[in-house]
Amino acid sequence: ELAAGRIDVLVGTHALAESPVEFRRLGLVVVDEQHRFGVAHRAKLFRKGDSPHVLVMTATPIPRSLAWAIYGELDVSVLDEKPPGRGEILTRVREEEGREKVYRFAGERVAAGERVYVVVPAIEEGERAIAATRDTARRIRTVLPGIAVGVLHGRVPAAERTALLRDFAVGRVPLLV
Repeated sequence: ELAAGRIDVLVGTHALAESPVEFRRLGLVVVDEQHRFGVAHRAKLFRKGDSPHVLVMTATPIPRSLAWAIYGELDVSVLDEKPPGRGEILTRVREEEGREKVYRFAGERVAAGERVYVVVPAIEEGERAIAATRDTARRIRTVLPGIAVGVLHGRVPAAERTALLRDFAVGRVPLLV
């Protein structure tokens, strides 16, 4: 449908740069978190169109991004203020032994009627010792019995994902991993 032009806007991952994906007429590419989008990915994707317009966004400019801005054909816009009404964001770093305390704090926020999402770097346990969605959800359920915890990742079927996000939006599932 994309190749036939029946899809006007497509949102996706690095997979859009792969060879099976064909665009009928690619006119605009928006890359969020461009520092995670490699040079080769970018080149492959841009070649899929006839000089498409490109918007790259990042909250953490790295030297490659800065060099591209200086030496490439890239105009830079800096958003240096928050949108009206946006609250202050506080970031805290906790060691592994403080994880349960963080989960209990999340439970307090849920009890106050708020929703919480926990971002982890992997879907499944692997060779590296990094948090995975299922294991993290299990640990949270142990610390916070009685609170509905949803698990969302790219392998969850689309219909299930949509239902879970709807439940999260209305608070039926107040904690999402």
